[in-house]
Amino acid sequence: MLQEGVRRAGAGEVRSARARTLDSPAMVRLVVVALQWLVRHALMLLVIMAVLATGSWALKQMHQLEQSRGEVASLQRNHAALHDEPSRVSGWLDALLAGGSGAAADAGDALRRRLAAERAQREARRAVLAARNPIRVRLPGSDDFLAAARLDIEIGALRQAEAHLQAQSSLAQALGNAEGARRAISAERAQAQAAIDVRLARRRALAAKHTFLREIPGTSVYREIDRLDAERRDLEVQRARHDASMKLLDDSARLGREWQRGLRIGPEALRTLVAPIVAQVDSRAGELDRRIRDDLWRRATEEFTSVFVPALLVLAGAILSGPLIKTFTYFVLAPLAARRPPIRLPDAEREGGELHAAAIPMLNGKVSSSTLPLVLADGEELRVHADFLQSRPGTTRAATLLWLDPTRPFTSLAADMALVQHVLPDGGLPVMLSSTRQDLLELALLDLPAGSAVVLRPRGLAGLVQRIDRPIRITSHWRFASLHAWLDLQFRYLVFHGPGRLVLKGSRGVIVEASATGRTMDRIVNQAGVLGWSVGLARSSARCDSFPAYLLGKQDLLNDRFHGTGHIVYEEMPGAGASHSLVFGKGWTGLTDSVLKVFGI
Repeated sequence: MLQEGVRRAGAGEVRSARARTLDSPAMVRLVVVALQWLVRHALMLLVIMAVLATGSWALKQMHQLEQSRGEVASLQRNHAALHDEPSRVSGWLDALLAGGSGAAADAGDALRRRLAAERAQREARRAVLAARNPIRVRLPGSDDFLAAARLDIEIGALRQAEAHLQAQSSLAQALGNAEGARRAISAERAQAQAAIDVRLARRRALAAKHTFLREIPGTSVYREIDRLDAERRDLEVQRARHDASMKLLDDSARLGREWQRGLRIGPEALRTLVAPIVAQVDSRAGELDRRIRDDLWRRATEEFTSVFVPALLVLAGAILSGPLIKTFTYFVLAPLAARRPPIRLPDAEREGGELHAAAIPMLNGKVSSSTLPLVLADGEELRVHADFLQSRPGTTRAATLLWLDPTRPFTSLAADMALVQHVLPDGGLPVMLSSTRQDLLELALLDLPAGSAVVLRPRGLAGLVQRIDRPIRITSHWRFASLHAWLDLQFRYLVFHGPGRLVLKGSRGVIVEASATGRTMDRIVNQAGVLGWSVGLARSSARCDSFPAYLLGKQDLLNDRFHGTGHIVYEEMPGAGASHSLVFGKGWTGLTDSVLKVFGI
């Protein structure tokens, strides 16, 4: 009993272990993985089977289509060959029958035997050909069919020739019989003519001897003359019949000879033999034409080939147009633009001034940081994008403005400076500015003294500090007559006039470069990173240094070149955070950036 209890307890533990094993998450995952593997490979098997079935069907269709087209070509060749058969066989028979027309009986019999031998020889060849290739002789597009058709035409022509010789023999016999009958009728006519002459002579003799009695009716002389006249008249009627019969026999002989001369087997007579065979070839050709015309693979391939070459040309044009246009712009337009006069704004001669950075005193190098403390003086206000307002004193007054500059709503909206935060000062306590959404953005504060002006692209503006009674003035300047503007597609320039302070944003930092004291600046900067420059600088376009890099899309064609005395402001990492698609490039974002660049934003 104890052992039985131990055994049952052990069995219960095993079942419990199995249940725990089956119910464990690891076992469930194993089953799921196994099922996923089975489903994945089952789907792969179905795909492979579908591909193989489709490929087999396509190869079969291609093979059938090629066979049909080859058979159509063979049918056309056989049709052309059969079209020339009547002329060939007619010439051959004319040469063979040349000695039989009007020949003697022995010559005609010899020719008939020769024709029978020729026909028997061709019938034997036809039987051998049909026994050797019983299927191909029935295919109208095969060579065996053409050979059998030629033998059939020759056999039929020989039979017609035999019938021709038989008709000639019968006609010759009939003409011979007609000639014998003519001679007999001619002899009978001669006899009738002689009898008429005898009776005329006797009548003239009686009339000359009995001049009186010949006129008296009832006399023996009168009766004899009357009998002679009656016999003469009967003989003349008989002679006229003989003449009519001779004329009829002459006409029949003439017509028989003419028919005998025209009795021959011409091409037209042989076309009756060729017509059924040609009809069989044409019927098969029509059937194949309908099959080819209705073939799905043919229609698909023809549609594909009809658009393949134009599509290939379009693709080649699309592939080559980019490098060709880039080559033209790099070696022609860009050097031409570099020689054109730079863009100068109208305030350049009377406004220049200095820019001052809060980060470093020398204003040359990186002037930004991730966090910017900003202290507002009395009479100043801060207008900043909400994403950069990190913290402010609780006693400051804040509000929301619809536009950064109410006079330029479109520019404010396009530069993402709508619904900005308006902050007024409170006892010199700092306002902390920092990017709350992008890790790489840093902020810089640039002083714009009175009398100074800077050309600024609003995309780099995060906010501004200005006096309430004397706000920063913004002016627009358009340049359409400059080749530089057309090449980089920027026609409008926004100039910010001091006094005030500008809060700029830049990816991974903002850099300011200044011209050395007493020296003129000549600096080339990546155009995509330029945020602004002193209004006293002349701006032009400079071609990038490496053509392969430009061709491969690693560099832009043009950089900005600045000449004169002043400052340049640009960000360290141009275009950081911009999304690019492998298929559509920058996509909608690139399109909108290009449009906004036209307006200097």
